[in-house]
Amino acid sequence: MPGAHKVLIAGASISIGVALSAGVFAEPDRSPILTRDIQTGDPEPAALEIGGLRLLPALAVAGGYDTNIYESSSLEVDSAVYELRPELLAELRGTRQLWQLGYQGRRIEFDASRDDDATDHRVYLQGTAELGLRHQLNGALQWYRGHERRGTGLSEGFNPAIDDSQVPTPDRFTDQRANLGYRFGAEGAPGALRFRFNHFEREYENNLVRTRYFDRDENRGAATFLWRVMPRTSLQIEGRIADIEYGEVQPGQAALDSVEQSLLAGAEWRLGDSTSASLLVGNTHKDFDDEAREDGDNLAWEVGAAWRPRSYSRFDISFERSPEETNGSGDFIDSRRASIGWEQQWLPRLGTRLAYQNVDQTYQRAERDKQMDGVLFRVSYQMRRWLRWHLDLDWREQDSEESTLIFDRSQYWLSAEITL
Repeated sequence: MPGAHKVLIAGASISIGVALSAGVFAEPDRSPILTRDIQTGDPEPAALEIGGLRLLPALAVAGGYDTNIYESSSLEVDSAVYELRPELLAELRGTRQLWQLGYQGRRIEFDASRDDDATDHRVYLQGTAELGLRHQLNGALQWYRGHERRGTGLSEGFNPAIDDSQVPTPDRFTDQRANLGYRFGAEGAPGALRFRFNHFEREYENNLVRTRYFDRDENRGAATFLWRVMPRTSLQIEGRIADIEYGEVQPGQAALDSVEQSLLAGAEWRLGDSTSASLLVGNTHKDFDDEAREDGDNLAWEVGAAWRPRSYSRFDISFERSPEETNGSGDFIDSRRASIGWEQQWLPRLGTRLAYQNVDQTYQRAERDKQMDGVLFRVSYQMRRWLRWHLDLDWREQDSEESTLIFDRSQYWLSAEITL
């Protein structure tokens, strides 16, 4: 695989962070074709060249079967599912910069319930630039019109037999994001500084009797100091602050507006191109504007590692604990996530991925908790340079002290990805 494209993908999915992640619990969409870390050995998609501009179109067609489309504990509805995902990426490369303008669409249809059919759209602009040896800049803008499938998000615990009038269709929303990152420090320098700013807006568009109280704006900033103590090891200390504001206060409830402050310390290791790891541990304090809410003070951690013992094999692990905004119960969610994955390229055209993830969520000041386990197994076959097949088996199980949140669910997908 050409090195230039590998740099492109890393910049899009890691530095800028606009692209969807292919996590175990991705619903049920797959990661974007044109902005992901392609398995070792996969060819670079061809592009249309117009002057210095490269155009990369792609299309994914998928069919599958879902054993519990609402993640319901009492009334499981199974269905055949069909998905269509067009993509278009325009990119402009320079010696020290890269700019991308992209579109990702998604149409999903359920045989068992046409009320759950949905169409999503994502448009993004992102770029990276090296401004001399000591200055690196990246940024992104994104507009996304999406939906929360019934039984997830604000409607988790949905029972199609009794809740259909309250949740007649999936909750639709529009997200807007703006991200800006800056790094000061030359490669190999004894010290470096990183700064990040993220803006996020969510506005729900339907089922407003329930959803309008969860429209919110988030402004987040972070500053990191890295001190290189060995050729491949840097210590780091990072401070973060987030201001979260909601548009409306639910009648009879206290306001959810809050400020989060975090201080973390840790290290980064990069042992050549085959192994990298990072560790951050600290404290996050969540301070609510309304005194009727109980402030949170929790230990926080972020651990990640990737190891490639061979060019055709890769392992990755991650552990994280952080606060998340509530979806209706309690003041906020204390969320802990752990995942481990293994990718293997058995033949030049044949690869697999096996991943496990555990999510443990405790709702603060509410009698609600959730523990979810999930396993994803994927087989990928590069039939032609322009055609790739995927077979996905996705199983998940959730337990909870609240009976309406207990479920198990399996999905089976066959998809074809087409590029130039």
